Amino acid sequence: MNLYRTSGFSMLPEVVKNLLIINVLAYLARMVFLVNFEIDLNDYFGLHYWEAEKFRPYQFVTYMFMHGGLWHVVFNMYMLYWFGRIFNDFMGEKRLAGLYFLGGIAGGAAYLLVYNLLFLAGETDVNVILVGSSAAVMAITIAAGLRFPDYTINLMFFGTVRLKYVALVIFILSTVLDFSSNMGGKIAHIGGAAMGYFGKCTSGTCPLTATPWRGALYGAVMGAVFSLALSKQ
Repeated sequence: MNLYRTSGFSMLPEVVKNLLIINVLAYLARMVFLVNFEIDLNDYFGLHYWEAEKFRPYQFVTYMFMHGGLWHVVFNMYMLYWFGRIFNDFMGEKRLAGLYFLGGIAGGAAYLLVYNLLFLAGETDVNVILVGSSAAVMAITIAAGLRFPDYTINLMFFGTVRLKYVALVIFILSTVLDFSSNMGGKIAHIGGAAMGYFGKCTSGTCPLTATPWRGALYGAVMGAVFSLALSKQ
């Protein structure tokens, strides 16, 4: 299965276009404030650990529009440009926007959960910030690869490749390999990918909720996970 569409920016779906613009403007604003006022907006809008003095609940949303460097934002926007268009063509703008935010929130929650375990074990402190749309974009990438596995795209040097293989390689390269580097960000990637996987549930084919007992088990596990994440022992 392949779908042809004009690739110009003006032809992008509104949701993809708006997300690209917001992310780029947020990055440019950070650079302006950093260079001219020596104020790092990531310190205010990045996701802090909840024990940190600067933690604010709204950071669960704002962190997914902030980035740490030029290549960070370029790579994420490139992925959003391609996979966002594919997902939107089949699922629509509302589901795309919803998955972006849910993936970002899931990535932030996964990050804080693991961070909480490390903090309780005395292996880290509270002065760490999570930024980037990687978890949100990963949710879209994985969901697209699972929902439309036989969709084909043409890659330079590789020819025609099925979307499921592209999504898998991207996940492995950006998350699994070199796990010691940027561990917090990679944990967020996994949280976003998990949301992309469970996003398949809306089609009624999610293996974890295919039967009542699996759905109940999934609910119990998720409840336990969030209870642990919110504990302040």
